[in-house]
Amino acid sequence: MPPSHKALLIWDVFKGQKTEKVLSKPASLNIVVVFIPANMTHFFQPLDLTVNGGARRFMKEKFTTRYSEEVQKQINPGNSDANSELNVNLRLTALKPPTLRGWWTCTTI
Repeated sequence: MPPSHKALLIWDVFKGQKTEKVLSKPASLNIVVVFIPANMTHFFQPLDLTVNGGARRFMKEKFTTRYSEEVQKQINPGNSDANSELNVNLRLTALKPPTLRGWWTCTTI
């Protein structure tokens, strides 16, 4: 298309997308940005509810499972003394795996 041809970019109202720095890039490329009003995304971005929504739920469930498994690993069953202090490292670097390989297996969502 010729450089004078306009394009349309439809975004939701995510605050990070509404900064001058972000909005200046599409404007420099002759792209018109339109924001979908709050609570109207499902009308204009149906994949958010179907494909993307399912993927987000799946990943959240897997992360929650992984998170709780890591906390359980850090709790030493030998320290069952009620007066002892329990210290569990909740930093994400300790709880998240270094890579996603081997963390979960998925054939379907």
